[in-house]
Amino acid sequence: MSKRGDTNLNVIDVLSRSPTRDVKDHFAPIPKPAKKLKTQSKLWQPPVDPSVKTEMDVAIADFIHSRQYDFQTAEDPKFKRIICLARRLPQTYEPPSVYKVGGELLLKLYDINWEQETKSLLMESRIYGISLYGDGATIATTPMINALGTGVHNSFAMLDVFDCTEHMAAGGVKDAVYIAGLFVPIIAKLEDMTDDFVSFVFVLCLEFNYHNIIMSHIYSFVSTSQENKYNGVVDVVFFDGASNVQKAGAIIEQRNPRISSLCAAEHTTSLFFDNLFKTIPIYSSLSNFCKKLRNVFGSVRHGPASMFKSHSKKHNRGIHIGFIKPSDCR
Repeated sequence: MSKRGDTNLNVIDVLSRSPTRDVKDHFAPIPKPAKKLKTQSKLWQPPVDPSVKTEMDVAIADFIHSRQYDFQTAEDPKFKRIICLARRLPQTYEPPSVYKVGGELLLKLYDINWEQETKSLLMESRIYGISLYGDGATIATTPMINALGTGVHNSFAMLDVFDCTEHMAAGGVKDAVYIAGLFVPIIAKLEDMTDDFVSFVFVLCLEFNYHNIIMSHIYSFVSTSQENKYNGVVDVVFFDGASNVQKAGAIIEQRNPRISSLCAAEHTTSLFFDNLFKTIPIYSSLSNFCKKLRNVFGSVRHGPASMFKSHSKKHNRGIHIGFIKPSDCR
């Protein structure tokens, strides 16, 4: 809430005032709110003010614009869920503090997301298996390694992001042994998880008469499911062509003979085209010519770039189409 003397526009207060007020009055200092008084619960609700909808629309627009959020935020399902939950809240509700959002609630969201990601990743994994892949990255000078999984029902499950700062500060390097030591516990954690559905069927068999023919077959299946764990569901690990991660894949193969370590085809293809545009003269000349055009008509030279953008829209039904880099890989 704005402090006394703050001259920033408060959209809620603007709309709650009379529409006949002058515009300059909307920027007047906001009076200090009165103390909250305890009120007794009522058996009836006051009539809905028709202007509340407009107030809410403008408040949402002001929130999105002032925070520079994407305009699609207003149609985001998660944002709509906030609105639905807000209808059931009492007037005394206060949003969580910044410390709670970045601490307790963040950890809770992580646990919920991990459970959802792994549940969809392991679905039907006993039949089709799952694959893991990862790569190193440097974000804001922080050395990191990400680990992801892919399966039939989830092709992009974020499993973990490892911060290597402490390891490298102690003199370590991101070598094969270190990288393999990060992925082996993930494999063990996934395969040690239990199938909730199988556990439910097991309890169901015990609850009813499993001497019945159908129940006996179900009980036989459940009892031989190796404690309903996902043993042996990880089949493949993918890394790029760097020597350290390929050696890490070889270490994982030795620890888990059923797992195969493969080189990612996209990375190899990118390196091929990168080498093609740098070594063969005709492709190198074409690449340099395209880069010069891009620097003149698609970069920071405002005059030529504006002319190119205007003509591009004329020839593409009002849509600006820019330049494509010959090779985006390093």
